[in-house]
Amino acid sequence: MSTSNDTKKTQRKEAKKAAVEAQLKKEERRVGRLRKATKEARDSNNFERVTARKAHGPKSLSGMVQLLGTKETQEISWLETVVNPEAFAARIPITQVTGAVPVDLYRKTLFFYPQANANGEAYIMAMPDGWHTIAASSQSTYLRTAADPASTGTTFTFSTYAGIGFPAPVVVLPTGASAVAEEVISPEFTSNAADGTEYIMVANQLSMAVSNLPAATADQRWAGRVFVVRTLDPERYPIAGQNIGTLMDWAHEQDAQVVIAEYLIEGDGSFRPIAADPSRSQTVTELTVTSLPLSKDAYKWQRIGETVPYPATHTVAAPDIGIFIRAPASCIFQARVTHLYQTERYPNNRVVAPMSSGSISSVHGARPGYTWDPSGFGGDGGWRKNPGRLLQQQLMSANVGPAPSMVTRHVVPAGSPSGTTPIPVHEPAPVTRAKRATREPETVPLGSLSKAAPHLHKVMGMPVHPGLAPLAVVADQAESPGFWNQLASQGAAAIKDHLCNPKLAKLAVENGPAAVDAASADSGFSWTGMLSGLWDVIKTVGPAVLGMLV
Repeated sequence: MSTSNDTKKTQRKEAKKAAVEAQLKKEERRVGRLRKATKEARDSNNFERVTARKAHGPKSLSGMVQLLGTKETQEISWLETVVNPEAFAARIPITQVTGAVPVDLYRKTLFFYPQANANGEAYIMAMPDGWHTIAASSQSTYLRTAADPASTGTTFTFSTYAGIGFPAPVVVLPTGASAVAEEVISPEFTSNAADGTEYIMVANQLSMAVSNLPAATADQRWAGRVFVVRTLDPERYPIAGQNIGTLMDWAHEQDAQVVIAEYLIEGDGSFRPIAADPSRSQTVTELTVTSLPLSKDAYKWQRIGETVPYPATHTVAAPDIGIFIRAPASCIFQARVTHLYQTERYPNNRVVAPMSSGSISSVHGARPGYTWDPSGFGGDGGWRKNPGRLLQQQLMSANVGPAPSMVTRHVVPAGSPSGTTPIPVHEPAPVTRAKRATREPETVPLGSLSKAAPHLHKVMGMPVHPGLAPLAVVADQAESPGFWNQLASQGAAAIKDHLCNPKLAKLAVENGPAAVDAASADSGFSWTGMLSGLWDVIKTVGPAVLGMLV
């Protein structure tokens, strides 16, 4: 009887086990079908193909597709240049104004010395080349050649100036006012209404420091006051011809077109901002202000000789930046203007002998599998893997190599015996070619500049954090929901080649279009205090951008 019961129990257990196994096999088939369907769905949807875990895993970061491309890289480089053309140089983004046209870059800095008059006042005003015009004058360009008359883009005053405001525009220089004479930047430029050198001013900057304070002020807590002024509309809201009271009134209107930053001159000659923002409480040894290319004509191609350069005998017509100084009489200041131009590059007929292998190795380093092209990228030679590589670099890169006149070539003199070592010679001026007709205006202010401009106004006069440019570009791109969604999914690693500062990258990921505003609102961050100085650029800007900056 007992044996029969045991047999029945065993049978029931085996039946139950078989049922469980059958159910498991059924579930396995269902899971298999689900996995197949999921895979097919992911294969048809690139955004969902990679799971969040894999996207942020260490193995996948090296192969992650960067969200920002060449266009954004050029835009960041350009914006860094607009903010500080003394430290950086880059062309205008090719997709915005110049197309795939190789260009050369030229920078010129001019020094001058304003001096406070008997009233204890001094004035400086500067206009960018060709950006603005006013009804009183059709002239606003001043880039010239040696054959052109003296020109100017800056007016300043010294001790004998009797005015009580900025000098009036487009008038013969009054007593005590002087012009900063523009110099010939390159002997290669030509002046002709039909085929003169084509150019665009990329950036314009005005800087000022105290040169000499009267001895009596050395022990004083402060020795004067400075007002840094920027107008967004030089025609309707001009700096020229206005006193500081009127400009202050305009600056305090709603939707003001005039921006003013006020500073105290300390007894040691430094400048302290007058502002409630504690991030701007530090002193600086000099003040800077840059022109902002907000007008539709700012980046229109100009031609030397098409109009007469603005004469150095007159006050400037359309200044958009200026400095008003109130300091003890005879106080001397050292000021400077910095211009950055891009000009169209043209071919020439010069033939250059190949460099010796020893010279190539010592100067450029050996690159296995590449061919040295002596006429290559930037005008100073370059390695290329195939014919298409060099062309792509010229079209898609910043094209910011040295100006041809500044390049040293290694040339074998004609008639030299075989095996003669190439000797270095200075680059001759290229053969001038007839230039095509001036292009139609193509300029529209970039969205990234619109993101950055309000914050540039807030820190006007101070050195600007190098992270503002890349963060403004990312914030502008994030106006597209698709971009921001991918940035949030992939994380900061997706923009590491353009923005490598961890704090700013985190702000970009978390705030998207409002990233710049979020950075300014962050109590631990300021556009002047946290990373101010060029030594922090490499900690902020990624390698893709650094490769385009000169």
